[in-house]
Amino acid sequence: MKPIINLSDCVLCEICVELCPKIFKINKAGFIEILDIKEYDKDCIKEAATNCPEDCIFFEV
Repeated sequence: MKPIINLSDCVLCEICVELCPKIFKINKAGFIEILDIKEYDKDCIKEAATNCPEDCIFFEV
C-alpha cells in the first residue's frame, strides 16, 4: 500500500520526513513528496500518521 498525504491539510511540520526519510521528502516547491519506491515500510508510515498533527497521512485503498 502506498501512503497519501492530503496536502491541503499539511502544515509542513516535517515529522513524516524526520521519521521516514526513505519515504517522504520536501520537494523543490517546498511540499511533502512521497518517494516512488518498490515497497513502503507500513510501520514507519503508521508512526508518521500517528504523529502527524493534522492527520493528513493515509494509505491508498
